[in-house]
Amino acid sequence: MIPSEKKLDDLIQEKINNSLNMALIGRGKVSVNDLNDLTQAGIYWIGADVPKNSCNDADWSQLIVINNSFLQQIIINPFDSFISIRQKTGSPAVWSSWRRFDGKPES
Repeated sequence: MIPSEKKLDDLIQEKINNSLNMALIGRGKVSVNDLNDLTQAGIYWIGADVPKNSCNDADWSQLIVINNSFLQQIIINPFDSFISIRQKTGSPAVWSSWRRFDGKPES
């Protein structure tokens, strides 16, 4: 059975949308007020207006969102030399606490 042209177009568009949601492409400045609402994969930047549910000192940082079988958010702050990571997992899915990894030189 050959799918109709409309069904084929819909299947192709669905595959494209799924691929774009998982792609780590530049998406610009974070445009949500709460990071809990950000699920589209990509690389974002955070300015001085830090969204709710960000880690401490997240201003002027890069944000990487990975959305595969579970959701991860990674904040990289080059000015304060740290990376913070959290993920959403479980049933029902809930956000973990932010885990901070400092890049400060050892004493």
